[in-house]
Amino acid sequence: MLLIRWRLMSLRTALFGIVMATASGAALADPTILSCNTSNPQNAPVTYMLNEAQGTVTVTLPAFEYPDGSGTVPERTYVVSAKFSPYVIIFSFRDQVPGQPNQRTDYNETINRTTGVITYDAAVYNGQNSEPHFPGTMTCQVGKPTRKF
Repeated sequence: MLLIRWRLMSLRTALFGIVMATASGAALADPTILSCNTSNPQNAPVTYMLNEAQGTVTVTLPAFEYPDGSGTVPERTYVVSAKFSPYVIIFSFRDQVPGQPNQRTDYNETINRTTGVITYDAAVYNGQNSEPHFPGTMTCQVGKPTRKF
């Protein structure tokens, strides 16, 4: 009889542990927002909303003005599929300049989950010509801009 009670208690404890692990996993799946500086200090940060539960990253690129003063590009937001691993998050997206169908930049990005550094490769297309690929990095912080505006 004592052995049966002991086994029932062990079973209840194991089930409680499984329920708690599932619940804490759901809490960890809440989206995380990263704010990342670009190489141009005049630009607002790029923001990333990481949603591991949905397997997506939402990228918000800030509005900016062309250096030659020829115009501005509005803020753009893209929701893309991503591969989440314990160490990195990998995704790609195309930034299409609004109103200019021949201008776009294709990005391949990797977020290091330990350091918060994003490495990327940007391929710029302008009409029929393809510019060389531009590699780069951005340092990010969770949930807040890395500088004041």
